[in-house]
Amino acid sequence: MMKMHHAFGVMALVGCFAANAAGTYRTNTVEGLIYLLAEHNSAGDVIELEPGDYPMPETPCDTIAGDYGHSCIYVHRQRIRGLGATPADVRLIGSGKYRVVYGTAASTLENLTITGGYTDESEKSTYKYSIRCAGYYGSGILTNCIISGNSAHHLGGGVHGGVKLYNCIVENNETRTSGGGGGHNLTAYSTIFRNNRAYTDGGGVYQASLYNCILTNNTARSNGGGGYNVNFATNTLFADNKAANGGGAANATNQKMTSYLLDDCVVSNNTVTSATGCGGGLHCQWAKNCTITANRSPFAGGAYKSQLTDCVVSYNVATNNVRVSVNSINCNQSGGGAYNCSLLGCTIVGNHAYGNGGGVCCDSDTIKVNTVDNVPVTEPLVISNCVIAANISSNRQNHCYGGGMFVEAGTVTHCEIRGNATIKYGTEKNGICGGVASVSRCGVISNSTIHDNFSTSAGGGAYR
Repeated sequence: MMKMHHAFGVMALVGCFAANAAGTYRTNTVEGLIYLLAEHNSAGDVIELEPGDYPMPETPCDTIAGDYGHSCIYVHRQRIRGLGATPADVRLIGSGKYRVVYGTAASTLENLTITGGYTDESEKSTYKYSIRCAGYYGSGILTNCIISGNSAHHLGGGVHGGVKLYNCIVENNETRTSGGGGGHNLTAYSTIFRNNRAYTDGGGVYQASLYNCILTNNTARSNGGGGYNVNFATNTLFADNKAANGGGAANATNQKMTSYLLDDCVVSNNTVTSATGCGGGLHCQWAKNCTITANRSPFAGGAYKSQLTDCVVSYNVATNNVRVSVNSINCNQSGGGAYNCSLLGCTIVGNHAYGNGGGVCCDSDTIKVNTVDNVPVTEPLVISNCVIAANISSNRQNHCYGGGMFVEAGTVTHCEIRGNATIKYGTEKNGICGGVASVSRCGVISNSTIHDNFSTSAGGGAYR
């Protein structure tokens, strides 16, 4: 017979379940959890879970599937609280056939792990959104939780659906056909996204707002290793992520750039994996007060087609072994710090391109900042009030131009360009112009100082 007793004003449930008025309930079995979720779903009801594993049954337990498909449990207004010393001490373990949890806006989960969720396309014809998210789907709040080891067919391996995360870890989740390996459509505070994988975009997150978060070691096959379409991020680290474009963070080229802002973030040690990919750190991103450092890409080691204000762009590298021509100029491996970016009040220092523009490479007069009816809206590409210093362009197969800047287009004004260099290796062709260079056409440079630059061939300061 089931044993029940009161302790400290809380009903303790040692067996499977218990009935009680609205209040706090406790269980140590999955059967008890399922019963309490069905019977005690008034606002304010609390379900406490004793330490241990809670393996979900083979048959889904939710009472409402609707367009969202089946989940192992359905949380409606309740607060589920793990009683372990850490979130790893209480584990909701999916059956490997369904999503683990579906939660409504008034739901809260605390101090537990969600793992073992799986969604596939078998229910798609019946339930419209059944293939999305394998861990936690829905709105509500997750606090001090681990969301790990979930695999979704589509959108949001770990979490999805307007959920808010506080002090969580989202790790080792995946999407098998689309984006958001860690999560999709979420807001996160002081949360870590790590080791997640997306089949397409957003290894860590896809469409998210991030506050004081860390995104590290996530992978996307397409765009945005750390994040894709990040609506807003502040005081957040994007580090050691990988993608075909935008190793750290990326947006689509046909979207409104100024709707996606990184503010006071660090983007470091991210990598582009495609031989012709762009933006080791950032791809088509708006960033303010950020540090973009030690990223690597075949084009645009630091940032590609981005709008940067008051940022530090340092020690990024543009290199690969593929030769691509742009405007009849060999521009592969170009733009160590930034490629076709608008730069305002930035410091571009210590970057390296194995092509043109150790610090900055520009071959466009405009940059897209908006879209109207899917038609790009552009504004002039301007580099203003920047310091471009101690950057290097070096050659492997062809001449390289512009240790500091390679400017075929755009406007450069009120900048200081100093201490940059072009160098050549052994018998390779010359490095031309340490400071600012162009070849086929020229950008506009005004009210700027160019000094103490070095070249192994023509034009220590300027060329063309």
